[in-house]
Amino acid sequence: MNRVDFPDGTVSEVWETVTYFWGIGKDCDKPGAAANCGWETVKLSDIYGANPTATNMTAGATPTHHLHIDEHTVGGLMYGPLVNFLIENKVMPLVFGTGVDSYENVVLSMLGGSNCLLVPKAQQADNCCSYFYADVAPNIPNIPLIDEASVINQVCQAMVGVLAVELEGLFKDVTGPMVVGTPVDGPCQAVDNQPQDGDRIIDQLGSAAEHCDWDMSFDLDGENFVPESSTWYGVHK
Repeated sequence: MNRVDFPDGTVSEVWETVTYFWGIGKDCDKPGAAANCGWETVKLSDIYGANPTATNMTAGATPTHHLHIDEHTVGGLMYGPLVNFLIENKVMPLVFGTGVDSYENVVLSMLGGSNCLLVPKAQQADNCCSYFYADVAPNIPNIPLIDEASVINQVCQAMVGVLAVELEGLFKDVTGPMVVGTPVDGPCQAVDNQPQDGDRIIDQLGSAAEHCDWDMSFDLDGENFVPESSTWYGVHK
């Protein structure tokens, strides 16, 4: 069926949320589990500081209400920060224990032990570095006129900051922005739930039961990374 393109400059996107599956500890494979068991949604503005957007897109539709979205770049939507979000909020607490939810906390717990984090957040660095000093102090020779505890604490806190930034940077800066579009041979079915009312408003794109597909990729340091599965659907509000 022939496609009719939307006028230039009339199509844009704002990416507000992303939904991912995290089934650990939720028994989603047991009989009677909710259909949405394990699926969690996060605001992208909480990860990137603003909603990633795409402008100057091209798209079109067929008379049978199939939506074609041409491949385009979504500026600001990098894969690395998404990975960091999952590592900090899901993997770290699972591996290191509750309360360890940042690269800084991982480094602090390695230096001072996990118990050093059991204080208000503003005191964690100083407390963990005090634990670190207590551990290394017996091996430090006495240097006249030098406050060893103060020096070691300052070195420790500086080291924590540097290591945390380096660890986060392993993922944060490794990708270019997301490139996405509907498959050439798999446009998204648009639905007018009440065609008889004549309002010519599309009520949904795909559905919760039948998602539309994305062709999605990221530039991973020169290698093209394609997620195993990327689907979506939309509801008119």
